Amino acid sequence: MGQKSNNSEILIMASVLEARSKDELVSRLQTVIQSAGFETFMIGLERRAVNGTLIHNVTSDYDLDWQLKYQSNHYAFNDPTVPYCQQSTAPLLWSEEFFRNAGAIHILEEARSYGISHGLSISTHDWNGCKSMMSLVRDKPLDRNAREKAHLIASARLISACVHHTGFHLLEAEEDLRQKDSLTRREQEVLQWIAHGKTTWEISVIMSVSEATVAFHVKNLMRKLDVHNRQQALAVALRIGLIN
Repeated sequence: MGQKSNNSEILIMASVLEARSKDELVSRLQTVIQSAGFETFMIGLERRAVNGTLIHNVTSDYDLDWQLKYQSNHYAFNDPTVPYCQQSTAPLLWSEEFFRNAGAIHILEEARSYGISHGLSISTHDWNGCKSMMSLVRDKPLDRNAREKAHLIASARLISACVHHTGFHLLEAEEDLRQKDSLTRREQEVLQWIAHGKTTWEISVIMSVSEATVAFHVKNLMRKLDVHNRQQALAVALRIGLIN
């Protein structure tokens, strides 16, 4: 009976992998964390763009007033769970001592007034340099007994891995579609000739336009693809299917 129960829990948690949109991910995650013994969540995703800049995405079903207050007060720069998850993938059970030692006990105290009392933060890092952070919260202590604590941590590890995989997959698909749709027909044509190794002058001759016009299209397509040079543009174009 116990084995069947464990298998059922694992299948529920793994259902996060089936999400096909951000809204569906949030909906599935809400069901998953509740089945695991939590009430609310926050997930943060960090990845590096082709041009080297860091991109962050945060999704949460915390109380909206707390989310707004957290953002307006820039608490992400003082919240000690953030740098902890940047450096470690070991699960972190929130404690007053942890926040006090970081000089951030006021953040925990304020969070509690919004029903965010007892939390567990955990992160997943992959070989691509992508990092995800997830905090799972409830109003009851997470360490009331050793057996429950172990179960909550094991559940958080599995959920974190599923969220990491699905979250980045959805983000990449969303960005690819946005970038692909943003290019004009002429910009896509220029990109094809760049892929064939043509220079600005050669493209201008082929397309019967001035070099300045080609340069204008190149500048625009690089801006839309969020890259700094032609090599990066080709890398992104290959990934999103603009060139073969």
